[in-house]
Amino acid sequence: MSKINLQLNKSSDITTQYKTHPNVSKPLFNSSSVIGLKDATKPFPSNDQSLGVLRWKSVPKSSVGDDTNVLLPIVLTTWVNNNDNGTVTLTFEYEVLENKKDVVKEVQLVMPASNATIESADNDNVTLTYVEDGLSLKIAKLDEFTSGSFEVLVGDVDDEENLFPMELYFEASEVIEPSSTNAVVSVTSITANETGEELPFDMYYNTSNEGYYIV
Repeated sequence: MSKINLQLNKSSDITTQYKTHPNVSKPLFNSSSVIGLKDATKPFPSNDQSLGVLRWKSVPKSSVGDDTNVLLPIVLTTWVNNNDNGTVTLTFEYEVLENKKDVVKEVQLVMPASNATIESADNDNVTLTYVEDGLSLKIAKLDEFTSGSFEVLVGDVDDEENLFPMELYFEASEVIEPSSTNAVVSVTSITANETGEELPFDMYYNTSNEGYYIV
């Protein structure tokens, strides 16, 4: 059945700009937060391929205080200590957000360096490999170790500024209950256009980042 309407729930802690697909009824979405086609007699495509019907851009509201990281699944902080001998000690501290503890399993941090060693790690969950863009630090088991710190010694460094920017990569996925507030936008119900009958459904959350830089 593909002649349906999707009732959405939007987070109240986040300011979001929405853009609906041209075939989606914008008045219906603006008035009722419902995704439905302009022509209700037509079905959504049902060829088992993904279909984008809504895009959004979000920023935290000022009412949530200073927590500007509410949209990120993990926060990473870096301290730099130049040892004045051609080496730099980098100390990293990470914390997975409370509502993302079962979502983010691992992240990858890439930095422009060619000579480094891991000096210490709280949870023994950090590994280092060399990649085309420099070196990659993988922080794993984040569902088990949701916070911690580790220290990396980088050699052959003329200027500590050359170690930046660093880029963090992550992917997150989970099954979401209709009552969940973890997502910016979630589906609370799906109804058949012709009968108004509520239909069963499952909802999955998948996200990845285009750019998360430490500068």
